[in-house]
Amino acid sequence: MVKKIYVIIFGLLFVLPTRATVRDFRMQEAILLARTQSVSAATSRNQLRAAYWRYVANRATLLPEVSFASTLPDFKSGYNLQQNSQGHYDFIRTNVMRLSGELSVVQNIPWTGGTIGLLTSLERVATYGSSRSQQQFLSVPVSLTLTQPIFGVNTFKWENKIEPIRYKEAQQNYMNEVEQTTREAIKRYFDLLIAQETLSSSQQNEVNAQKLYEIAKVRRQNGEISLNDERRLQLNLLQAVSARTSDETNWRAQLFRLQSYLGLASGDTLVASLPEMIKHNPMQFDEVYSYATTNHSLQRYVARRRLEADYAVAKAKGQRYGIDLFASVGYTGKDETLGKSYENLIDNQTVRIGVRVPILDWGKRKGDVKTAEWNREVVETQLQREIQSFEQDIYILVERYNNQQFQLQVAEQSDSIAQLRYQTSIEVFLLGKIGVLELNDAQQSKDNARIARIRQLWQFWDYFYRIRALTLHDFTGSLPLDNEIEEIVRR
Repeated sequence: MVKKIYVIIFGLLFVLPTRATVRDFRMQEAILLARTQSVSAATSRNQLRAAYWRYVANRATLLPEVSFASTLPDFKSGYNLQQNSQGHYDFIRTNVMRLSGELSVVQNIPWTGGTIGLLTSLERVATYGSSRSQQQFLSVPVSLTLTQPIFGVNTFKWENKIEPIRYKEAQQNYMNEVEQTTREAIKRYFDLLIAQETLSSSQQNEVNAQKLYEIAKVRRQNGEISLNDERRLQLNLLQAVSARTSDETNWRAQLFRLQSYLGLASGDTLVASLPEMIKHNPMQFDEVYSYATTNHSLQRYVARRRLEADYAVAKAKGQRYGIDLFASVGYTGKDETLGKSYENLIDNQTVRIGVRVPILDWGKRKGDVKTAEWNREVVETQLQREIQSFEQDIYILVERYNNQQFQLQVAEQSDSIAQLRYQTSIEVFLLGKIGVLELNDAQQSKDNARIARIRQLWQFWDYFYRIRALTLHDFTGSLPLDNEIEEIVRR
């Protein structure tokens, strides 16, 4: 079969660019390229990196944030309305320069949802007039602040529960996408293989049709066959030529689709070959389902959706009443000189409690809570349905995979029998014992059986990688699924 394919490919090189090279191309090579350099793989890697940095940003909220803020400078020159000691108003021109800086350390409190901060600041205000300049320094050597919502939802607590699950879900989604990319590469590989084999058959059919037509013309002159049979063979030749040209176009299209997907140069000519079937024992549903429930992103997805629904209920309940506590204690000093502004410090204390209690909202907040609670019930029902569908899909897929091995064996036997029948039909036709219709039927059966065999093999590999995508488990041990995640996210 391979020699015949090379004859076809070399024949096509006369109409392809002169720099085109022909090389064998295995399915495992296509899988490797798809997983490393295809656009789909690059998209999956970028999505994983985005999820990783979202997770990192969330974890950073548990750490203290150090920041510096300053005004360098703030200068204002103009007229301002002022009142003197006699109660009269006048416009006084002022020239003011203000410089300020503040260094703060703020820590979120994940157990309560509040924040605690420690800060120090310095401010200088200078006025410039016609007589003399004046300046004042205001220093806050240290100040401690606390902000705490009393009944509000603890956002930090909920996010710290949800984000690790979301990141783990993203990791499993990435591995699932890699397996889906592999499935697409396999499909395009088999599309090329089918187009290649179809072209091989149509070229061989054209050669056979040409020979049979030449023989038919001689036999017609000898009166051995009718004019109708001769014209049928002539029609077969024309149809064979038409089929061959159409199959050439389809072969080029499938070759380009595979090269484009894998990121390969379009000048090369790839020769696909039938991959071997994995020698694997029938899969057991319990084993496959166990791997799926452990590794598939559905489990993390279910856990995340439930937490998000609970979070929505807690948020709706927390918005019914609002009491916020703000407290600040520290020291403040002021003077015309920088050094003395840090002497004779004065206590500076602030306590502020804000209360927001709805008196009449016509049931709006209660409705928000009930809506969130019933949405949580809707989510739970949807998740149960998805879990049931997931289990059903795995069961059906395992059954089809196990049955596919038998179907492939039948297709291989059918292909061998159809090839032998066609060869026998040609010989019998030349002896005049069968007609053109029987010969055409044998040829069509031969072509269909070969394509059916390839399609059954593709179906086998597709089922195998669909199970891998659901379980994220390598049943052959040849392709690790998760060893590259840490390397990807840290690039």
